[in-house]
Formats: sequence, C-alpha cells, structure tokens
Amino acid sequence: ISTTSPEQLKSKGYVGLVKDDSFQAHVVAMAVDEAHLMDTWGNPSFRPVFKQIGYARACLADRTVTFALTTTLRAGKPQLAVCKFLGLVDGRYHLIRCSNIRPDISIIFQTVVSGARSMTFAELNWVLDED
Repeated sequence: ISTTSPEQLKSKGYVGLVKDDSFQAHVVAMAVDEAHLMDTWGNPSFRPVFKQIGYARACLADRTVTFALTTTLRAGKPQLAVCKFLGLVDGRYHLIRCSNIRPDISIIFQTVVSGARSMTFAELNWVLDED
C-alpha cells in the first residue's frame, strides 16, 4: 500500500517510481478518496495540482483497478469532470450512487456549564451511561 498527496505526484521521485517496471508489476489498484475534490480543487484557479491524480492514473497499467470514493459528487458536469480526470470511459466503469443520509446519526447540542479547567463534566455523563 502506498499513499501520497497530489503535490507528491509531481515529484521526480514519484514520477521515477511509477515508471519503474517492478513497481508497476505490484500495483493492483489506485484509490482516490474525496474524489469530488478533483472537480472543485482541480480548477486552475484553486488547486490545479489535483489534475496530477489523472496523470498518475494514466501512468499505471490498464489492468489497474481504480476506485473513486465520494459521498457528495453531483451528477452531470462534476461527475463527467472526475471521470475525465481519471480516464474513466462510459461503459467501462461502475457507478454506485447511494444516499449519504444516516438516520442512525444525530446531532445533539448540550449546554456545558462546567468551566474549561474543570476535571469533570457532569453534563456529559449521559454519553457514558450504559442504559
């Protein structure tokens, strides 16, 4: 497993590594987390270095599986932009779109009156209750 940032993809070290036959032989998959950022952050006026993710994918063998993960990528132009970055061709990739609505998660606002230097926070005991 190798992890890197978009900025590192432009480094001489990474470019040399990705062109190495031994390295290429061991690459099974490439995963891009928060893929929606490739559309937003790949904008030339913001973080153009994100376009290097597409370059990195193009350097890998065709047999390399690509995963692009996101919960907020909108259909239409944003999705097309990400597919273009990654070289995904219609009919040659699977899109799984699920809702990111999580009814099992709730936001609770609790007023805490204990001071910032308190050793205990009685107002938060309910978090630890085993009921």
